[in-house]
Amino acid sequence: MPAAPFAEAQWLLRSCAVSTPSRRVSILSDPIKKLPPNSKGKVRYRFVVDAGIDPETGKRKQLRRTFDSLKEASLDLA
Repeated sequence: MPAAPFAEAQWLLRSCAVSTPSRRVSILSDPIKKLPPNSKGKVRYRFVVDAGIDPETGKRKQLRRTFDSLKEASLDLA
């Protein structure tokens, strides 16, 4: 008899999340992404957040913001 899908999902969750007494690392990644240097050699940072659903189309709306520094992006995301 094949293994239950539930047991396989539990194994996957245990393998993706690391738990120690002092901290827990989740499987979610940081929403702020570092962009590759542009033509001027400047590195920028971007995050994308969900802004709800468009009532007319029923599609997801997302807000995308780009910043010059990680500190600026972190402050705006908070």
